[in-house]
Amino acid sequence: MSAILLLQVVSAFVLGGLFTTFLTLVTERSPRQIAGIFMALPTTVVFTFFFLGWVAGKNVFDTIAPTTVLSLSSSMLFLGSYISLSRIYKRLQLPLAIEMALTYISAICIWFALGLLIALLKFHNLPVAIGIYTLTNLAIYQLLTAIAHKSPDHHIIRYTTKQKIMRMLFVGTVLGTMVAVTKLISPFWGGVLSMFPAVFSVSLLLFHYYHGTDGLAALVQKAPIGNWAVLVYVLCAVIFFPKTGIIWGTLICLIISFCTAALLLKVSHLLSQSSLKQPVR
Repeated sequence: MSAILLLQVVSAFVLGGLFTTFLTLVTERSPRQIAGIFMALPTTVVFTFFFLGWVAGKNVFDTIAPTTVLSLSSSMLFLGSYISLSRIYKRLQLPLAIEMALTYISAICIWFALGLLIALLKFHNLPVAIGIYTLTNLAIYQLLTAIAHKSPDHHIIRYTTKQKIMRMLFVGTVLGTMVAVTKLISPFWGGVLSMFPAVFSVSLLLFHYYHGTDGLAALVQKAPIGNWAVLVYVLCAVIFFPKTGIIWGTLICLIISFCTAALLLKVSHLLSQSSLKQPVR
C-alpha cells in the first residue's frame, strides 16, 4: 500500500468515525419526533464522496451517481427490514442479544444481496434510479408509520467510553474500506460501499438494546424524511464537484443538503404539531 493511499485510508477512518459518532450521539439524545431525521443526514456520504473525489478524481460522480442512488434505496430497505425482522424474531422469545444478532445479520444480508445485484447490473440511468429511490423511500416511511408505537420521548442515556470508541471504530472501518476498495478495485464499487448503512447500523443496535423492539419504529419513523437530504447531496455532488472541486463542492453540497434537512425538519415538526392538535374520535 502506497504512502498516499495509507494516508487516505487513515484519514477516512479517523475523521469519518469521529464525525459520524458525534452525529449518533446527537441522534440518541434528540426527541423521538426528530431523532430519525438526524440519523439519516448525509454524514457518511459526505466523507465517502470527499475521499472518492480525492482518490478517483472529481469527475467520477457522474458515472457512479445512478448506482449510488440505487444503493441509497437498499439502505432504506435495510432500515425497513431491520424493523420488520426484529418484530418477527421477538415472537420467538429469544434472549435480547441473540434477537439483535439475528435481526442485524438478516437485514445486512438483504442489503448485501441488493448491493451486489446493483453492482453487477452496472445501472447507469439516473432518472430511473431516482424514481426507484422515491418509491422505496415512501414505502418504507409508510411501513414505519404503520407499525410505530406511540410512546413518550426516550430518556437520555449516558454511554461509556468503550461504547463510543466501538462506534467510532465501526464507522471508521467502513469508510476506510471504501477508500481502499475505490483505489485498489474500482470507484464503481466504492460508490456502492458509500451507501453502507453504517449510521443506521450503530443507531439501530443501540436503540434496540436500550428501548426494545416495540420502540424501534417510533424512534426511526422520520428517517426516510431526513434521507431526502442524502439524495440532494448526491445530486448536488454530480453538479458541483466537477465544476468547483472536492473541497468547495463539499461545502456547497453540505449547505444545500443541510438547508434541505432544516426544511424537512420544520415541515415534519409542523405536521407533528398539527396531528397532536387534532381531536381524538
